[in-house]
Amino acid sequence: MQILARYSDIGRSSKVEAQAHYHQEGITMWITWYMAKFARESRYQEIEVEYYDFNWKKQRQKLSGWTVQIC
Repeated sequence: MQILARYSDIGRSSKVEAQAHYHQEGITMWITWYMAKFARESRYQEIEVEYYDFNWKKQRQKLSGWTVQIC
């Protein structure tokens, strides 16, 4: 499953690459993020995620209110 992620951290935006285990509302999925130009580990207050669900329907979701860590 592939997604595109846009995130904001003090005005920075880019695309992110990493693998993450995503769980919300009883649905568990593995997602792949695309990353460029950032340190090995970064934390962000808000990200916007575009992904395909299990029915291959394109979804978009903004995640915030907790720290997002990409290693």
